[in-house]
Amino acid sequence: LMYSCGMYDYSGQFAFGVGLPAKSGASGAMIVVVPNLMGICMWSPPLDHMGNSIRGVNFCQKLIDTFNFHNYDSLLHADTKKIDPRKRGVPHESELIVEMMFATKKGDIDSVRR
Repeated sequence: LMYSCGMYDYSGQFAFGVGLPAKSGASGAMIVVVPNLMGICMWSPPLDHMGNSIRGVNFCQKLIDTFNFHNYDSLLHADTKKIDPRKRGVPHESELIVEMMFATKKGDIDSVRR
């Protein structure tokens, strides 16, 4: 519901441009959700002509320009330089186990010993 109508008359443009569910209020408050990662709440009273926080909308655009949180980033920008904080820098234990199993299948004893 937030994705389709949370930003008043700007909801469609926000959904297409930013790609995150959000809700703004007449007080200048704004809530943005990055599904399965975090929620962000901000308050900045200067509003645009549609009743949304000017700085809040700008923040969301900069967030999307920096990180690949947009719903369609994985489809449209596969070669993007955007940061994905959901990816781990260190392999998860299950990934290491799978790598070990493939090394075992190939007979790569050195990799298995590591």
